[in-house]
Amino acid sequence: MLAQDGLILFDYFKLKCDGSEYVENDDIFNDFTSVGAWTKSSSSKGKTSGPVMINMDGKRLFYADYIGSEKGNAMQISYLNQANSITTNIKRGSSLCFTDKPLSYSNAVYSAFLLDLSNHPNTTEEQEIFDYHKSGGISRGRVFMKFSSAEESRNVVFGIKYNNESISNWSTPVSVSSPTLLVVKFTKNLLNDSFELFVNPTPNHAEENQTENFKVSGGKEDLRFVSFYMENKRIMKIGSIRIAKTFIDAVSSISLGAVHPTENSMIVRAYNNSLYFERPFEGIVSIYSLGGTILQESKLEHEKSVRCFLGSGIFLVRTISSNNVINTYKIYFDN
Repeated sequence: MLAQDGLILFDYFKLKCDGSEYVENDDIFNDFTSVGAWTKSSSSKGKTSGPVMINMDGKRLFYADYIGSEKGNAMQISYLNQANSITTNIKRGSSLCFTDKPLSYSNAVYSAFLLDLSNHPNTTEEQEIFDYHKSGGISRGRVFMKFSSAEESRNVVFGIKYNNESISNWSTPVSVSSPTLLVVKFTKNLLNDSFELFVNPTPNHAEENQTENFKVSGGKEDLRFVSFYMENKRIMKIGSIRIAKTFIDAVSSISLGAVHPTENSMIVRAYNNSLYFERPFEGIVSIYSLGGTILQESKLEHEKSVRCFLGSGIFLVRTISSNNVINTYKIYFDN
């Protein structure tokens, strides 16, 4: 199995039982030689967090259209387990190295994961979930959550800070009854690094079309690790982790293997810089390169064609109708 061109690595925590011990089931892919293994961090987080468990109850974390949805297991973070010193073969530390060399300027890394807070105790205290960090413990792009109310609400809000500053912009409240999809972007810039948090984005839509996102920036650090924070009283599951070079590679299910139009699909044709449908279409039309990079996205209202200037070649076309019927086509454009 090969990863997408823009995918650095992923981990769905697929473990298999080898005798009496659970071992990795070869689900991590990366394009470096010395990264990809979960270890105890050399930072203070790793030293104080202790071991975590991989939840094996068979319940998959679901998020519509996310490529990692309902795959594998989840990392279990629970202060109850840590307080009782529960140990298990199914455990890891909190830190993952995603590169063995500094990022080049203008390059970006996107870390996507599903977060289940359904059993988390209510608290209005800000609690850190995720960060990028360097060897030695300097953390940047720190993601926090808190409950809207400590008494009745089971809604949480998310925010991001560069380092230790206050968070001024929190997300729209999100119910913990379903897993939340978080994507954290790290961009290496010439002057100041930047970080952007996407809360429950719409997979397969362009990055620039996402509406719930928050951006911070600061100095420059050689950040090569991601970490999930495990201190304080928290109970959560984290699964379907994907780290990629583009937003679409981190979250999208677009791939050649997904080209399976249904029997009721709209037959599309492409010529003269336009995409044509056999009957009026209402919904969203997205066009991707074969590598999964989104090139164009249009919203149609009972129209039979859409203009597109892509040149000649083979592209992926994904349609989402107004009643949420999804089809993907491989189309040759002869423009």
